[in-house]
Amino acid sequence: MKLLDQVASLYNQELFEEIVFLYEFTNPKSAEITDLSVKNQILLQVYVADAYFESQQYRQSAKFYARVLPLYDRLPKDLAKNFTQTEVRYRYYRALMRIRHYAEALDVLREVPFQSAPTKVKYALLRLVTVHFGDDRGLDIQEMINNPQSSAFLELLFLQIRQGMTLSQKQQTDLTAKVSLLNNGNMKTWLSLHFEIMNRNHTEGIRQLLNLSPQGYRISLEMAEVYNLMGMKAECHDAIKCAHSSEQDRSERMGLYARVLRQIVTGDVRLNLRIDALASSLKRSDSDCADVWIAYGEFAAAKKDYSKAIHFACKAENMSPDIFTRSLSRQLKAGIFVTMNKFVDAEKILRSAIVEDPKNFQFYEMLVDAIINQKKKHSVTRALNVVDICMERLPDDPQAKTLNAMLKLKTKRRGTKAHDEMIERLEQLNNDYPYIKEIPLALMEEYKKSQQYDKAKEMLKRSSTNWLLPNEAYSQIQEKLAELATTKGDPEEAYDRVLNINDTPNLSDQMNALENRFRTPANPSRRAPRLPRAGRPRGALLQPLPPDSMETP
Repeated sequence: MKLLDQVASLYNQELFEEIVFLYEFTNPKSAEITDLSVKNQILLQVYVADAYFESQQYRQSAKFYARVLPLYDRLPKDLAKNFTQTEVRYRYYRALMRIRHYAEALDVLREVPFQSAPTKVKYALLRLVTVHFGDDRGLDIQEMINNPQSSAFLELLFLQIRQGMTLSQKQQTDLTAKVSLLNNGNMKTWLSLHFEIMNRNHTEGIRQLLNLSPQGYRISLEMAEVYNLMGMKAECHDAIKCAHSSEQDRSERMGLYARVLRQIVTGDVRLNLRIDALASSLKRSDSDCADVWIAYGEFAAAKKDYSKAIHFACKAENMSPDIFTRSLSRQLKAGIFVTMNKFVDAEKILRSAIVEDPKNFQFYEMLVDAIINQKKKHSVTRALNVVDICMERLPDDPQAKTLNAMLKLKTKRRGTKAHDEMIERLEQLNNDYPYIKEIPLALMEEYKKSQQYDKAKEMLKRSSTNWLLPNEAYSQIQEKLAELATTKGDPEEAYDRVLNINDTPNLSDQMNALENRFRTPANPSRRAPRLPRAGRPRGALLQPLPPDSMETP
């Protein structure tokens, strides 16, 4: 049996590894290969390329697809009409995607005329450009809106818009109409909430996500990303944990999970226990997944092994399949350099990252921090310039507005009109965006400095009752309220507030400090006996002082 017939027979039986074995033991210069017609050479090469792909040898597969394409130019005209290379290009693209040659994959698909391309080729091209390059690269937006396979194409279009692409008025109208015509209620809600997120109306986006049912893997990960945009780290952590509780073999956004874990867990012992448990679970994950390596980088950074953390971050960046993951790996690198007091190196990384991902607020926030920590003559001025650029690119972003107001507040002299205007701006932002925990805490410090304790107390109480307040912020506000009660000499309220603090590892120390604050000193004319600490649980009456001392509450 001739080689081509043998390969075709094995191919029809899906014995792909046998095809690879047979071909590799055949001399490429033998007559069985060189004497084939152009048509049969194409068939043989495609069979072999497909066999390598199915055998997960993607580099070899791409190599053989690349050999096929020039052969089409040698086909007779009568065969060329019915012997299209579009399918081969699509398969070539798939092999290149597996080995992360995204730019080369884009060039391969670009050769197919877009208007006449099959739907799967159009979608592959649009997804490649959207997810891996983050810009439209001259794509036909109207085609994405009008395509019959609407939901898949609209999802890609919304990703483009959230990454900064602008639409004309007609395109916006057509897009809104297209979404409204969808029959699937969940899909309509899913696409509609993208309108809210791209307009930085994150609270409404969260409301719509919570209304989707069932709360599956993808919805939970989307909630995590929105919570991350809102600065709600504990909620982001919980959403990713929820997603992976049912899909333990998947590892998307585990890099983000490890990052927020470091930010919300206090105490080295507790953090190391959580990290060790998570690292054990990640051993089952795909080692080719960039999220896994970002997570390992976060673990190394938490254990102060910074050289290893940077190595993992670079590895993740090189294999990152999308802009989100690349940005996360750069945040990790920049954060490590800030921790090591290498602020200039961090600034270089962040400025480079902003070029590719200009809508990422966290880059601007980290860049401001890196510049100010350099403590140079014009550091504050340079930081203000960064904030101005951030406001130009993210004018409606709540986090950007907050950063702008808080930084400018620090540059105004207390008691001046400009300072009071910044306070008023922060108060308005606190009303508009109650989930940004930095605002009430900053206002609290300003009120304390001006001795406006009642105003501070009222503002903190109002903030603590808002349903959007992040979990970690609630405990911080309770601490601040306890401090205010202590300052005003109200031990009962101070105790109540400290008891409301959630998940605080040093709660016992805080209670002891509070007791000492309200304990009246013994009569200096005689030595007071040593007092025992109050029993636990907390909230019990204080231990009485000697009879000749002043009466305590």
